[in-house]
Amino acid sequence: MRFGDRVRELRRERGWTQETLAAKSGLNRAYLSLVETGKRNITLRQAEVIANTFGVALGAMMRDL
Repeated sequence: MRFGDRVRELRRERGWTQETLAAKSGLNRAYLSLVETGKRNITLRQAEVIANTFGVALGAMMRDL
């Protein structure tokens, strides 16, 4: 499973749109869309922001990748 797939999975589990995730994380919605589709690489720092937004540890989020 790619990181973007995991982001999409967690986002959908919470019933959030990409706009909601963008607002909560402070990241750009278009950027998040590119991450989810695997068209954009993500930095460790941004991955941590996303994990924190979901309330999960980054290690746990990446465990199944």
